Amino acid sequence: MCFFDKDLPETENLHKVRQNVQINICTINVQSMNNKISNLEIFTSREKPNFLCITEHWCEDDNIDMMTIQGYNLVAGSCRQRVVHGGSAIFMKSDKETIVKKINCSEYSVELHVEVCACIVDRGSEKVGIICIYRPPTGDIGLFLK
Repeated sequence: MCFFDKDLPETENLHKVRQNVQINICTINVQSMNNKISNLEIFTSREKPNFLCITEHWCEDDNIDMMTIQGYNLVAGSCRQRVVHGGSAIFMKSDKETIVKKINCSEYSVELHVEVCACIVDRGSEKVGIICIYRPPTGDIGLFLK
């Protein structure tokens, strides 16, 4: 999911601004990132997304930073605290020109219902927000939609 910063020019110029934003984002549910790193590296070398949003990474807070995809950096992540599995993460292709700011989404994440992480991508005059959301199939849809 991608949204544009509220500070964008007026509506008639929005289409023109969007054409200038060159960001490829891929979302994938991996159901355990630990045993799929090589598959993710093959995928990213072929598809070359700027951002990779991963759901169900199954990592914990103390090991998510150790999950590395060659050529990519973890820029945001959400891990479950009480139960295993789940989670969401955003990886960015290594890029020295792009500034990324992680957004604290802990107030929006409810374990087993909705797990969220997000970041703001700043490319000078262009800002884009990227949100990675995992909604477990057994989660409360009403809670997810709030």
